[in-house]
Amino acid sequence: MSTEIAGPLPVFCAQLRPLVMKGTKRMTRRVVVPQPVNSDMFQFAPWKPGEIRYLREPLTRCTWHKDGAFADYADDRANVRRRDNPERYVRWRWQKSVLPSIFMPAEYARTFVRIESVRVERLQDITEEDARQEGCDYAPALTPIGSFMKLWDRLNAARGYPWSSNCWVWVLSWKLIDKPSDPTNKKPEE
Repeated sequence: MSTEIAGPLPVFCAQLRPLVMKGTKRMTRRVVVPQPVNSDMFQFAPWKPGEIRYLREPLTRCTWHKDGAFADYADDRANVRRRDNPERYVRWRWQKSVLPSIFMPAEYARTFVRIESVRVERLQDITEEDARQEGCDYAPALTPIGSFMKLWDRLNAARGYPWSSNCWVWVLSWKLIDKPSDPTNKKPEE
């Protein structure tokens, strides 16, 4: 099986990234854009089963070190370590004090997944088990689907895709894997 990195997973909000990292969230739904007339119109999925993908995380500038500014993962403040020498930290090289997750360099990824399946369905076809795989098993007063509905609307309603639209979505599932031996072909940072 290939250990080549195909690219990043879709971007996740701060609430969901830890669930991906723990393996609690193992599935995501993404709006198909543009929306097709029927399911026969799907030809090219943006992901393929078997691909290795990584989770993008925001980085933040850490200035506590006597030798200057270094990078931390913003969600848990863990130090970003150099790939070629894990005993050394990554120096901060960006202009702003926070680097949004969408711009995180692949060589700093620490969470990797192997895509297991990709399919297309209507949003409201989600099952209770799928909602749990989406990481929506945490709201005690709601069913997993009820929790997913609230999360979906919070993230997508303002973009024109509320739960009630029952839009077509890509359904992407994965499993966590260990970090591949050389996730990029880039030379390590000096």
